Amino acid sequence: MKLSAEIAAFKVSSFRRVGELQALIAQQYNAKIGGPKGNITLSSFDGCQKVQVQAADQLEFGPELEAAKALIDECLNEWAATSGAELRALVNRVFQVDQQGKISTSHVFMLLRVESEDERWQKAMEAIHDSIRVIGSRNYVRFSRRDAGDGPWRGIPIDIAAA
Repeated sequence: MKLSAEIAAFKVSSFRRVGELQALIAQQYNAKIGGPKGNITLSSFDGCQKVQVQAADQLEFGPELEAAKALIDECLNEWAATSGAELRALVNRVFQVDQQGKISTSHVFMLLRVESEDERWQKAMEAIHDSIRVIGSRNYVRFSRRDAGDGPWRGIPIDIAAA
């Protein structure tokens, strides 16, 4: 319990100190620094240590995703004559749910990169865009170091995400 409390205090202190540095820089240049996400990377003078503060949205998909799936299936049925089963397998993988019943956001975003002139496909992509819901955000702070300024970065593991 003591260590958990120390990690929680360290997390709060880390975000506060980075925020204070951003405020000092903004004051020095009379500028507003950072957007609503607050992502920033700070490096030591020798380039051997860095701190990254990042915010990541937590996403879920709304009911529009079912309409997108139906439209995509229509396209695949028509395109099946000229394409192999591989395309259908890839698309079906996008809509598979994990153990928690969630669809992989990275797979859906990959599907959004596929371009087609077919109106149904374009409507399906619109439905996917409309289905995306931001349900929260998580802030992360990561620490890394390397032995030399041109060496590979190694993370310093501190699990403060759960604190």
